[in-house]
Amino acid sequence: MGFFGGLIGKAVLGGILGGRQKRRQKANISNQFNLAREETPAEKEYRLKLEKESKFGDEDISQKRQELYNPIFSYGQSAKADATGVAVRQGLENSIIASEIKSKIDAKTYQMISEQADKIMKYNEQYKKNAENKLMDYKIRRDSRLRDLAVQESQAMSQLPSSTDTLLSMGGSLLDSYVQSNLPWSTGSDSSTININIDGNLPTTPPK
Repeated sequence: MGFFGGLIGKAVLGGILGGRQKRRQKANISNQFNLAREETPAEKEYRLKLEKESKFGDEDISQKRQELYNPIFSYGQSAKADATGVAVRQGLENSIIASEIKSKIDAKTYQMISEQADKIMKYNEQYKKNAENKLMDYKIRRDSRLRDLAVQESQAMSQLPSSTDTLLSMGGSLLDSYVQSNLPWSTGSDSSTININIDGNLPTTPPK
């Protein structure tokens, strides 16, 4: 086959091996990127929780509403019972005065409930906004991480040698080796000067 035939064979083999390595590296980088795109169970749970809260607010809002309303109802019932007791002791249980007192107590109770209901509504709206902001922040941070990974993937892929680069590199190295091993060299009186000896026996190695 000769030297150059062997050179080509080795270069082609090197190109094939380099291509296989490139494909393996590409597959590995792509797999890492694809894995990063998938949410972990904890991330998914966190995102779904924020999505729900941004739509409905505090999931414990009903319980908190009752915790606020119950004392007010208790106050109203207790106040009416006290007023009724006073009216009975004074013989006014069926009077207009007793009825007016009970009506005022009921009005005060409903006013307090209405005020608390307004506070609860504002609280829950703010809770929704906070959840929405957290959700947006989560998405931005996740998109930024995926973008960085995509850039890293692109940079890594651009640094992988192509099959042509592999062939040229190996061919150049082998050609340099051939030249160093087979060209005739001789040195003159000046050790810094190298002359090609065209007569007589040809040395097989360059001067040292």
